[in-house]
Amino acid sequence: MPYTPMMLQYFDIKNQYKDHLLFYRLGDFYEMFFDDAKTASRELDLTLTGRDCGMPERAPMCGVPFHSADSYIARLVAKGYKIAICEQTEDPALAKGLVKREVIRVITPGTVTESGMLNEGKNNYLCAVYFAGASAGLCFADISTAKVCATQITDGNITDKLCSELAAFAPKEVLSSADRTDYPEIYAFAKDRLGAFFDDTRGELFKESDFSELETRFGKEVFASHSLGAGSPAVLALDALVRYIRETQKVDLAYINTLEYYTNELYLGLDVNTRRSLELCETLRTKEKRGTLLWVLDRTKTAMGARLLRKWIEQPLVSVGAILNRQQAVVELVDGYIEKEELQNLLSSVGDLERLMTKIVYNTAGGKDLRALYQTISVLAPVKEQLKGMVSPELARLRDELDELSDIGAYIDRAIVEEPPFSIREGGFIKKGFSPEIDELNDIQTAKAGSLQSSSPNGS
Repeated sequence: MPYTPMMLQYFDIKNQYKDHLLFYRLGDFYEMFFDDAKTASRELDLTLTGRDCGMPERAPMCGVPFHSADSYIARLVAKGYKIAICEQTEDPALAKGLVKREVIRVITPGTVTESGMLNEGKNNYLCAVYFAGASAGLCFADISTAKVCATQITDGNITDKLCSELAAFAPKEVLSSADRTDYPEIYAFAKDRLGAFFDDTRGELFKESDFSELETRFGKEVFASHSLGAGSPAVLALDALVRYIRETQKVDLAYINTLEYYTNELYLGLDVNTRRSLELCETLRTKEKRGTLLWVLDRTKTAMGARLLRKWIEQPLVSVGAILNRQQAVVELVDGYIEKEELQNLLSSVGDLERLMTKIVYNTAGGKDLRALYQTISVLAPVKEQLKGMVSPELARLRDELDELSDIGAYIDRAIVEEPPFSIREGGFIKKGFSPEIDELNDIQTAKAGSLQSSSPNGS
């Protein structure tokens, strides 16, 4: 007895994602079948059921509601699983035969973008490491904020230095060009000390780089200023990371366009044991923030500020000029108590602009997200005005570079109601008068609902 057409479609898609748990959309649920269902049932404590599949034995199955899937996915990703999200790609009402489905996104520990799965005060880094004999290239990317950093290790003990860099960024996922058996200490450090998912099975990502595409994306200047060519270890790591993000996210990566290339001369080198002993961002015993240097210093008012402060603590500056610039900015704010208080009050209303923008890129932003973006934009002009009298070079630079985004703010305010529903599926989040076509459709829907109510037996 052959499998049903739906199960044949499932197998065709699953075979493309054999090492992933496939969340297969059926109506209002994501279903998992066979071994995926057994795994999800065990890890999520879900009831394992069965489904007729055209064979004598029913296919093991378990599922989760699509509208609350994020919490289940977060638990699986935290355990190191990779999730493939398979959606219906055509309207079931218009489909001729079986509804078309395809994987629209892959979620791994290093490619999470959902705010509910992330720590707002900490970056979620994906890392790629390219090994080239006595040197190595590293690239780190947080796709939820579009932050990308890269460096090269070319001298000294590659194992110790690479572990120190990994400790500074604490990535959730590491892609390696070399087999874990070639660098067992690095593998053990990433897996056991950092709790990172270590993947050494994607060697094809580290083939010769598409250097021209990288130059177009990040700008030729950043590569030329550091003498980085197509075969440089850092470039090969960067290219592998971009390939992997494009492959898993299946969205336009135009928003990932800024690269920070750093060298040992920029930041103070701290080995792994020194970091642990200083308890910079987590304590030795409990691995918590409370009791650390970060805990003492963190009085930030925004999620973006919290992440930046963590980076500054993890990567202390060594340039005297850069240190003095920061100190002058801090002194001016400390001395200007009233101005500082005003700034703090304004910043308390600022949302996580970096991650809001990523939601928009992924087409997952709802009406509340857009109103949160509007609220943040409405604060930018007052912040810039508050910085108007600042004279320290760093604060003056921030003031001059700050775009008030007034045109975008005005557009959102004109389009989105002040109290939008939680889900866009509920409708009613577009302001009346913004679109005549939408107004007409709403009027038709309202009239239809009123007609049905008046014609019902209980209608008045």
